[in-house]
Parts: sequence; structure tokens; C-alpha cells
Amino acid sequence: MSSREIELIGHNAATEVFRRTFPQGEYVIGREPGCDVELPLNGISRRHTKLVITDDAVSVEDLGSTI
Repeated sequence: MSSREIELIGHNAATEVFRRTFPQGEYVIGREPGCDVELPLNGISRRHTKLVITDDAVSVEDLGSTI
């Protein structure tokens, strides 16, 4: 069984703001300090989304973002 990884690339308009490879696991993305991926950008909630990576799938869950 192979281990899945994904590369996530974030843009703000035409500017790349981050690029990161994620191994299997769960990651919270948001503006709040302590998130696995901190994005201090307008348009991102404090705890915006959760990224889940397994051998079988990649899923994104909205954490009730208001933006």
C-alpha cells in the first residue's frame, strides 16, 4: 500500500502565497494562530476548512466559514 501525498498551492489574485506538500493526516486551514496552515488573508475564516488525506481519498470539509 502506498502513502498518498498532495501538494496544495494557494493564490491571492495572481500571487502565489504558499505551496506545501502534505502527507496523510488531517490539517486545519485558517487565519487563527495554531492552525496547521495559517493564512492571514482577508477572505479566510479563523478556522476555515479541514483537509483530510488518506490512502483512499482526499477530502475538504468546510468548518462553518462565514466568508
